[in-house]
Amino acid sequence: MLVLTRRIGEGIVLSNGVRIVVAEIRPGQVKLGIEAPPHIAIARDELVTGKKKVKEQRPVRG
Repeated sequence: MLVLTRRIGEGIVLSNGVRIVVAEIRPGQVKLGIEAPPHIAIARDELVTGKKKVKEQRPVRG
């Protein structure tokens, strides 16, 4: 796996004209924009693999 550091507005380019850009960063969440030719399908990983995402438990403050 390749791990890169990017800032908002920065991106990476993959083969076949696919470009991924960091759109927004929040605590615990990163929003990505994906530009791709119409013939390339884009799907979330959990829809393709069937694996359910386990939501992170945040500590309760009392």
